[in-house]
Amino acid sequence: GRLLHLHESLATVGHMYIGRSRAKQSLNDRTRTPLRSRAQRIVDRVRALAERLGEESADCLDSEWAEEGLLEELFTTECADILMVAAKMATKLLSMQPTVVESSAPCRVFGDIHGQLRDVLMFFRAYGAPWDEDAPSFVFNGDFVDRGKHQLEVIGVLFALKVAYPHRVWLP
Repeated sequence: GRLLHLHESLATVGHMYIGRSRAKQSLNDRTRTPLRSRAQRIVDRVRALAERLGEESADCLDSEWAEEGLLEELFTTECADILMVAAKMATKLLSMQPTVVESSAPCRVFGDIHGQLRDVLMFFRAYGAPWDEDAPSFVFNGDFVDRGKHQLEVIGVLFALKVAYPHRVWLP
């Protein structure tokens, strides 16, 4: 009785895994549509901002960074709509991926960003970015937005990166 029940349970889990894999592939196919291209446009604007930041002659803290209109620059004037779309898409992707992720070396791991967009952009300039050709995996370990001046920008950028590079950017 127990062995048969265990076998049936394992078969059910196997079918759930296969169904989840098919759903994951289906979602990946669907993300190549307009939503993924919207995320890619955000990533392109982030890349341009990171390049512009790299040309600055003086360094400063993120809280002192007086870059005006970042939300509009990164997410256009429809920022609320685009942030919501990026959040929904990233949520779908995250729900289909395992909670614990293995990443092979080399891998970039960033933690405790605390809403500091300038720091994230500087990391990309110093260590490479997800959009670079042959880029490694990027793991962003929590504390994305619990304080800091650019919380919405940071979470929006991370969501856009997740949607644009679902198997290269990890948000555990």
